[in-house]
Amino acid sequence: MKIVVGASTPETISERIDVGADEVFCGYIPEYWLDEFQFFMSPGRRWGPMSSMTNLDGLNAAVAAAHDLGKKFSLTLNAQNITKGQLAVIERLIEELKTTDVDHLIVSDIALLRVLRRTWRDIPIHLSTGGTVFNANSAAFFQDLGVNRIIFPRALKLTDAYDIADAYPEMEFEIFTSHSRCLNIDGFCYFEHMIVYMSNEAPPFMNFSMCNIDYDIGVLSAQSLSAAESARIRQNMQQKWRFSSNPKTCRACDMFDCANHNIRYLKIPGRDCNSADKRTMMQQEISFLRRLTDSLDTFPNSSAYQSFAQDQFHQTFREKCTLHGPYCL
Repeated sequence: MKIVVGASTPETISERIDVGADEVFCGYIPEYWLDEFQFFMSPGRRWGPMSSMTNLDGLNAAVAAAHDLGKKFSLTLNAQNITKGQLAVIERLIEELKTTDVDHLIVSDIALLRVLRRTWRDIPIHLSTGGTVFNANSAAFFQDLGVNRIIFPRALKLTDAYDIADAYPEMEFEIFTSHSRCLNIDGFCYFEHMIVYMSNEAPPFMNFSMCNIDYDIGVLSAQSLSAAESARIRQNMQQKWRFSSNPKTCRACDMFDCANHNIRYLKIPGRDCNSADKRTMMQQEISFLRRLTDSLDTFPNSSAYQSFAQDQFHQTFREKCTLHGPYCL
């Protein structure tokens, strides 16, 4: 299995590849995009230099950092529900990207997929989790639009992911793994990720993490639930959201079965992880997953592998696996 990792500087790209990343991905927000749309939408759903390159020289340096170490570089153009005006600017951005050595594009919007099939047919396209593929018919639809790899939504049950991946052996499939605690379905979420990191640039009214606004969890059910049952469900959801282990929502136990069901790529978000402590955390998580992926072929069955993965989790993070992550279903 291959490990796909977010990074946004040549330095973090190099250090994450050094500890085991096979591919890296990043965003790009040119000045002419900001001139048109300011802070209300980014082409890659992340704002600012902590998550994206802001000029072509920086993007070329990032791509070169990956290629110098023999690895691939993907660019995120995974904004959703792109308007006519935004699409025109993205088409300009695409022409600029053609002058670079970017290996893949990560895309969500159907209109943009059609534009790419018309204007840049030879660029491999990975469907972002914002594409919300929950069944085999959806996979077939996006395959017809030229998608080479599907990144499954976080909320998709693994058994459903296995069915889809097994049905399309000629396609590539990717799942999120550690360091990703979001329980929302990306394709149905319209929050701009991580705008809180634009504290010195964003308007004050946008300077907060919008998807972390306080809210309460209610339980809706066709069945009659007791107060105790409702409380248990609410507590379980809150545990999943506030899962304190590091990495959050670890999916390490499932990697053996994923590899046997045509899911060959593991994604670790982290484009914005540039501070010293977060860089150390990312290196630790990548190294942990690298040890597991390199050992997959040595185990006779899933149970034996899972015991090893849980032991490695404990040794690496000094915490017992709690199985509270939203992926531990």
